[in-house]
Amino acid sequence: MDASPGAVMLAGLPTNENNSEVEVSLEETALLDGLSSASATRMCKFCYSDELVNDTWRHPCRCSGSMKWVHGRCFAQWLRKAPPQQQNQCQTCRFTYKKHWVMKNFSDWCRPPLRLSGWEILEILLDGYSTFKFIRGIIWTIDGKRSFLVQLAHFCFWRMFIATDRRMAYYSNLSRTLMSSVFDISVKDFSERDNHINRSTSTSELALAGP
Repeated sequence: MDASPGAVMLAGLPTNENNSEVEVSLEETALLDGLSSASATRMCKFCYSDELVNDTWRHPCRCSGSMKWVHGRCFAQWLRKAPPQQQNQCQTCRFTYKKHWVMKNFSDWCRPPLRLSGWEILEILLDGYSTFKFIRGIIWTIDGKRSFLVQLAHFCFWRMFIATDRRMAYYSNLSRTLMSSVFDISVKDFSERDNHINRSTSTSELALAGP
């Protein structure tokens, strides 16, 4: 028995179940398209803005995804105000920034923005005087005018109270501030070659440190 033309037409039409599957498929496609466009949109990990007006996008470290991009001005401001350790290394991916100094035009040279208190100046003078005496003691030890044990005690005192990690970080930051009057710090964008070199250096340091 042949099917009627109406039955054939009904068979060709999608059922409710097929309609539901088509709607779900369209929703999934729209969702994937939205995620793709969202992932393609760059957002600064410091100011959380995707706007770029008279600025450049930078990628200074190994971070990816939403943490990959940063505005050039935001990154420059971060380098000026961040603690010394965070000025040299990304705290998220632990990648060491590739920095180099670029001399400014002579017309752009300026006085370093030093804001030293009276106590800080006194500490610098005392540290300098103690370091001078320590170096003079080394010369005296070489010439035989001072015993090795006395100089060793002087070195322990100098290392514990003068050349501490905190003071070394302070002087490192102070030297960068002084150099900023003549030089600009430029940071290279991340590349796979830098990633390979950075990992090789970390592996070598771990090997030298030993178990």
